[in-house]
Amino acid sequence: MLKLNSILVILMTFQVIALSANPDSIQIRDVWISETPPGVSKNAAYLKIENTGNKTIILQSVDSPDFERVEIHRSVVKDDKVSMQLQSELEIEPHSVFQFSPGDFHLMLIKPSKRMRSGDISSLNLNFLTAGKFSVDAEVKKLQSEHAHHH
Repeated sequence: MLKLNSILVILMTFQVIALSANPDSIQIRDVWISETPPGVSKNAAYLKIENTGNKTIILQSVDSPDFERVEIHRSVVKDDKVSMQLQSELEIEPHSVFQFSPGDFHLMLIKPSKRMRSGDISSLNLNFLTAGKFSVDAEVKKLQSEHAHHH
C-alpha cells in the first residue's frame, strides 16, 4: 500500500508540473489606478496581461496591502443601466492580451488605507492558478473624462 501511495504522489506531482504555466510567459504592463474624489471608498485599477505561452493562464485573485479587498469586476450595460459583475476568475488564452479598461473589466479596489492621490504608487499582487504570484506597482492617475464611469 505504501508503494502505491508513493506512485500516486509522484503521478500527481507530474500532473501539476504539466499543468503549470511558465511565469516567463506572463507579462503585466500599463498598470494604473484611477484617482477618486475625497470620501470615495473605492478605486479602480486597469492593466494589460499578456500570455505569451502555449497554455491558458487563470487569474484567481488580486490583493493589495493598500486596500482592504480587491475584486475582479466587469461593467455590463443592460437596458441603459450599467452594473458591475463580480468575476470569480479570468482565463487568458495562449498568445493573447487581456485588457482591463474603463467601462469594461477592471479591478475594484475597496477601502483604501489612505486617500490615493495622483502620482501615488500602490502595490498589486496578482495570483495565478498555475504561475504563482506577480507583484506590480500601479501609479494613481486622473481618469480621463471620456472614459469616466461610476460605481
